[in-house]
Amino acid sequence: MFNELFTFYEVAVEERNTETVLNRATSDNLGPLGIDGYGWAGANHSWREGGTVRTARHVGVSIEADGRCIGGDTSLRAREVTIRVENRIFDPRMPVADSAGRAELQTPLCTERVCYRVRENNIEVAVSHEFHNSVPATIRTYYGMQSMFCDETHTLTPDGAYADWTPQAAVSHFTKGDYPAFRRFVEKNDRAYQSSWLLPEGTGDHARLDDSDAVFIGNSYGKSYHRLLARQPVYEGDRLHWRGVYTWFTSPIADDGELLCYEALAGEQRVLAIDCKRRCDRTVTLPGRSLRRLRTIDRHGDISIRRTGAHTLRIRCEGPASCILRTEVLHRIESENR
Repeated sequence: MFNELFTFYEVAVEERNTETVLNRATSDNLGPLGIDGYGWAGANHSWREGGTVRTARHVGVSIEADGRCIGGDTSLRAREVTIRVENRIFDPRMPVADSAGRAELQTPLCTERVCYRVRENNIEVAVSHEFHNSVPATIRTYYGMQSMFCDETHTLTPDGAYADWTPQAAVSHFTKGDYPAFRRFVEKNDRAYQSSWLLPEGTGDHARLDDSDAVFIGNSYGKSYHRLLARQPVYEGDRLHWRGVYTWFTSPIADDGELLCYEALAGEQRVLAIDCKRRCDRTVTLPGRSLRRLRTIDRHGDISIRRTGAHTLRIRCEGPASCILRTEVLHRIESENR
């Protein structure tokens, strides 16, 4: 990005020795801070837009692969990779002159820390901001979790305005007041899917948004956004944080006229997302799974789910609804453990 901050740039899946790129971050994907009256700071944005003055700088990065520190460029295979990044975002209200009399930013607004945890087909992102500004500031907008999924053709927003797959050209935005339970959006193209799941903690709980604020913005300059903050005053010593999970997959457990069902990882939990598009009463088979126990961790709408066999679930709902289940797996097919 313009400020040379570390982020995930290119995400691909490999099948039959063929790599397919699903995400390419040519712009912000974890959002800048929009400072009231002074524009954007951080991520891909320059001071006063279109200039050469950085609004943030990278401070440090550490990388672990399966618990082993990586000290330089390398190519390897790993079950889990953890990347910790620290950035300094400058206060755009306080330019100073360099030795040649040119404006630059040096006064820190906040320290941004990001942890990326890469496992299987998921990247879990945890972001925090610690503010150092001696003069109070107002964050006009902070989108936070953004998507740059490649060549998306349709979007579905469980618990949002788009309960079924909606052509991308028809996707717009909706407010917190209209859809207070909204937390995930899923995009697809002709090859694969991407889920962007904002977890309900820290600023991800949407408590700092008014009912009239857009909580989702879609089809905007090729991106879709979660919105986390609007008109939020920040003071020296304030700390904000959020966490979300990006999941990519080429073959969902189910995607038909009635529902979308897929797996994801969040924290130490393996979860099953079930998004009913309309009224249904049906069975879903989980290939390669022998389920021992299910626990509901998030549910919205008139939906009931019960285990009817070692590999099957019975799903009933009266209209658009969603459920996230924590799954305890007794057995997993051997190929997934390699």
